[in-house]
Amino acid sequence: AQKLLEFYFGDSNLRADRFLQRERKKSPQGWVAFDILKTFKKLSAATDGDVELMIEGARASSDLAVSEDGESVRRVKELPVVDDSATRTVYVEGIGEAAQVEDLEKVMGEYGKICYVSIPRITVSESHVS
Repeated sequence: AQKLLEFYFGDSNLRADRFLQRERKKSPQGWVAFDILKTFKKLSAATDGDVELMIEGARASSDLAVSEDGESVRRVKELPVVDDSATRTVYVEGIGEAAQVEDLEKVMGEYGKICYVSIPRITVSESHVS
């Protein structure tokens, strides 16, 4: 849960996630209720919908804060004004079809904190094959 919450509230995702931005704006301090977060499919699947596991994950993070009543979570630091994510983005080719996100995180994690890994799976329809 910690890793997913850090991703959702991370610089790159939060800039693009309009739903989460709207939820944050409902609170002057940017709190988002765990009741809202438990509707996120990946987070719910990772925790079997157990909000207590989500709370534990948020509390384990140095990037997130849990409200005193344990109902909500927010970023510790404000979202930076300047988006410098492009300067911290790596594009890798030729990793093979068997590669898994966890494998790449492990290898790349030796060089620094990994915020997000995506493996695009490009499929070519038969009509486009020469």
